[in-house]
Amino acid sequence: MSTGTVDLVRGWRTINCGWCGANGEIMGEENHLKLQLLADRARLAAVRELGELGRGDYDRSMASAEVLAVILGYGICRDLEEQRLIGQNAFVMTRSYAGPTLRAVLALRGFFRDEPELETVPLPDFTARCQQGLVPGVDAAADTLAHGMSVALGMALSVRVDRIDHDVYALLGDGPLEDARESLELAVRAKADRLVAFVEDRTPLGRRDDLTSAGRLFHDCGWSVHEVDGHSVKEIRAAIYDCRMITGKPHAVILHTVGGRGCTFAEEAADCTDLRPTHTMIGSACQTLQERIEFNASELEDVVSGVRSCR
Repeated sequence: MSTGTVDLVRGWRTINCGWCGANGEIMGEENHLKLQLLADRARLAAVRELGELGRGDYDRSMASAEVLAVILGYGICRDLEEQRLIGQNAFVMTRSYAGPTLRAVLALRGFFRDEPELETVPLPDFTARCQQGLVPGVDAAADTLAHGMSVALGMALSVRVDRIDHDVYALLGDGPLEDARESLELAVRAKADRLVAFVEDRTPLGRRDDLTSAGRLFHDCGWSVHEVDGHSVKEIRAAIYDCRMITGKPHAVILHTVGGRGCTFAEEAADCTDLRPTHTMIGSACQTLQERIEFNASELEDVVSGVRSCR
């Protein structure tokens, strides 16, 4: 990880706890802005790191920023001391190409406090560690969508057997969903209502072909389905809240996303899965992201000031 990225990470660790709930309450505008800031800061760190590597999958890394921020900034992360005592919700990830953004979010949330060397592990080695289950905040990582779904389902069933009040979140890749149909149907028969699967769909909201969308497959299998804007932390968080209100069936949150979101040269590219941008392109993208971060930070200050004045 670059020196600039490390400085960015260390400077943001103060948000470690206290601003995001863990019991399903609907969040206010202040916390939504904090989650968006977390997503954008993770994007900036990921762009810098991929830039140092010289190439990378900007498509998935950028598109997954908001959902990773919500899962690891709201659904998973409580006070770190409390986690050691009572445990936490579980997170399974099969979207390995989002590794740069995953590491940035984990570091920004303070998960590497006891293992600071993970911040400077080269990205390929870090991804390998993630797959071995050695990265704090990630309970399991799988190579395929079907494998990841099976692991997440097993965790969800064990939570119910052990009578633990935890949820299991699975961020699935964009592989063939049909490969996981058996697990999808088993989850319904087992009434695994503590399982929440997040799946990306690149078709715009309101223009989906119901016969081919991921949401239709989950619906046909008997899951509760929630289709949201995958770049809106507010909608993603609301979907998690809605999932907790529905019992007796597993839940799928279909994230409608744009490849390379937030990275200027990636959004403009026809295919950004293996880009080799120039230093000028990276510098321009980082500047745009930094300006967005500063704008949202200013918005957050205004909201916080308004809340304090009302008190």
